[in-house]
Amino acid sequence: MIEPVRAAVRPRVRLQPSGEVVLLEDVVAEHLAAGDVRILLLSGEVGAGTMIAIQHLAERFTGEARLQLEMSAAGNESPREDPPARILIHKLVAHATAPVCYRLEGWGRDEWIEYLLSVHHDRCASVMQRIQSDTEVAHLDGNPSLWRHVLDELVANDDVTTVRAALRRVIQRMFPDRDTRLSVGWRAFLSMAPTVEPDEPQRSRHSSAESLLSPEQVQVSKPFVLLLLAADAVAIELAIGDVHKTFRRQWPKRLVEEVGRGVAESLPVQKKLLALIEPRHRELHPLGASLLHACGIGWRPETSRLFGLRTGWLNLKAASLPNAEWPGIHLSRCDLESASFAGANLAKANLHGANALHANFDDANLDCAVLSRLNAYSASFIGANLTLAYGRKVELERANLSFADLTEAELIRSDLRSANLSEAIFRRACLDKTTFHNAVIDGADFTEADLDGANLLGLDLTVACFTQASFVSAYMRACNLEGMELPNANFAGADLSNALLTGSIIANASFYGANLQEAGLAEIDWEFADLRYANLRGVSFHMGSTRDGLVGSTIPMHGSRTGFYTDDYNEQDFKAPEEIRKANLRGADLRGADITDVDFYLVDLRDALYDAEQEQHFRRCGAILESKGE
Repeated sequence: MIEPVRAAVRPRVRLQPSGEVVLLEDVVAEHLAAGDVRILLLSGEVGAGTMIAIQHLAERFTGEARLQLEMSAAGNESPREDPPARILIHKLVAHATAPVCYRLEGWGRDEWIEYLLSVHHDRCASVMQRIQSDTEVAHLDGNPSLWRHVLDELVANDDVTTVRAALRRVIQRMFPDRDTRLSVGWRAFLSMAPTVEPDEPQRSRHSSAESLLSPEQVQVSKPFVLLLLAADAVAIELAIGDVHKTFRRQWPKRLVEEVGRGVAESLPVQKKLLALIEPRHRELHPLGASLLHACGIGWRPETSRLFGLRTGWLNLKAASLPNAEWPGIHLSRCDLESASFAGANLAKANLHGANALHANFDDANLDCAVLSRLNAYSASFIGANLTLAYGRKVELERANLSFADLTEAELIRSDLRSANLSEAIFRRACLDKTTFHNAVIDGADFTEADLDGANLLGLDLTVACFTQASFVSAYMRACNLEGMELPNANFAGADLSNALLTGSIIANASFYGANLQEAGLAEIDWEFADLRYANLRGVSFHMGSTRDGLVGSTIPMHGSRTGFYTDDYNEQDFKAPEEIRKANLRGADLRGADITDVDFYLVDLRDALYDAEQEQHFRRCGAILESKGE
């Protein structure tokens, strides 16, 4: 028999596929009004309150003969789920369609207020004022049972100002026996921190923390509660037990943070941890360093000792060191693989030869850092400050440097293949002989950057800014520079073969000795460009293929002058060159350039510099060498 009881917070469910959250009673009322023959299945996580929901429906629909409410038999439910319930509408279940499943929603701000107004009306404002800006409310995962306990604790004690403090009181009240509390915490630790010893068997499910809990304790034993219990148990073990016993496990990041909180004022534990940062305990360094950092005592490795001993002895592999204040730290040749330095201050740090494979430097300050021979393959530097950083042969393949600031940085002979450089800043950076093949450069700023000898193979340069950048001897085969404006750019000795430069505006630029074979140069505006000794074989100044293709010939300039080409050429008598030209090389210096078989038809070469042999070639092609009437 279901006892009718109005819920303090009306149960809610989420409709599919719309995702709209509605009152459960409204869903039932709608089915009743429509005369539906339905079975509604109601479920929820432990503490969601399926029983409360059914009791609420019993109160809401008292006397409704068409409605039958049922709870599942005890013992059938999952230990992580509330007992499921069935709602039978019209009770003609033999003719009902397939059951409709609903899952109870968790509590958010609206539900907290509804609960407080219903149960503790006069205390609502006081409680909400204390928790509305609390960033740790998310740790409760919206669990109704846990929130009821926490809100009641906040109501009862004005000196409790945070959700964490209230939750700590709830834990003390729900687990009054210290031994039980520590046993549950230790089992929770074993469950969330798997062993790193391959021969040690993992705990089976029957020995999990939940097996020690009473039904009332199960209702509040959500992941964050078990995390706090585990942290308490581990902190005590560190204080009075064997440190190695706990360190030979893989701790989740949140556990490291919580244990660090717990031992922040324990000098004996901190001394134990400091003793682990020795060369002979290298395998214990990552966790020891992470815990010392989480204590919030400002710990950092002793630079003098790092210099005094052989470099690279410190092992920070997978260490959690967010927001560390380590300016000037010496980590040369240290193992930083998969370590987290997010938000850390590593200004002027020495990372020479360090292994930072997959490491996280998001939002870190690496201003003036030494990065030579750093292996940061697939590492993340999102939003990091790398201004004035210096490094040769830095491995950054597949690294994520989006939104990073590398102003005036020096990354010489480095590897940025397939790296994400979107929105990164490389203003005045020195990137000599660095490889960018397959890099993502959308929105990046290379203003005044030195890309001399860089490998930019196949990149679309139009998506980034290269104003006043230098490309001396750069490898730019098949790059896309269509429509780009790069006045005074320096491409001397660069390989631009097969590059697309259609419509580009590159006045006063240097292409001295550059390789432009097979490049697309239609409609370019390169006034006064220096093309001395450039290789122009196979370039096209016309949209599409050579115009001689119209007469079935692949030999440039071979065939008739009929068609629109002849019309354009003849229009020189009454149109300005600017109106009919196919490309603008006015004032360019072509002396020594290889123009073998290149078609310069209607290319504007007025005021250009060239030798006598080149002039004959230009005239045969129909280039514009002077304005009519000159």
